[in-house]
Amino acid sequence: MCSSVELSEEVLKYIEIAERFLVEGRELIDKDPVQASEKLYKAAEEAVKALAIALNLPEARKAIESGGWWSKLLEKTAQSVAKALGVKEFILW
Repeated sequence: MCSSVELSEEVLKYIEIAERFLVEGRELIDKDPVQASEKLYKAAEEAVKALAIALNLPEARKAIESGGWWSKLLEKTAQSVAKALGVKEFILW
């Protein structure tokens, strides 16, 4: 996988992207709810990726090895994050 320095940089990259989508989504809520929903969903995806990498989950390694994330892997990752954090509701968020 990555060294701890690279890992931290990778996690920060996903967090920065998630924050950007979160801000954009919030700004669009009253103007364009559909676009807002898409942006907020992307924020959630990026947060899941960051957590998976930070928690060193097998799904993060799989995404790295296969060259990217796909919807089924993200869903499985969200379940693994929920289990790792002990927060059942995480998958619903």
